[in-house]
Amino acid sequence: MPEGKANAKLRAAIAAVAIAFPAISRAATPDWHRAVDLVWFSPTVDQRALDMSLDNLAAMGVDHVAANVWWFQDNINSTTVAP
Repeated sequence: MPEGKANAKLRAAIAAVAIAFPAISRAATPDWHRAVDLVWFSPTVDQRALDMSLDNLAAMGVDHVAANVWWFQDNINSTTVAP
């Protein structure tokens, strides 16, 4: 998938999460974590897009981020695992 399409899909996914889950008042739930699971399927990372995504998440009140990095094997018997 071209990098531009991947970044556009990531931005769309983040926007969908922001719309689907409106902010919950911190006063009502002070012990809740505001977390996001950031999944990047691209073998390369556009640092500007990642910075923008993290800035947007922080602006939405996210205080925890889980970063999933995907690596793959060519087949079930492969001894090499790589992005």
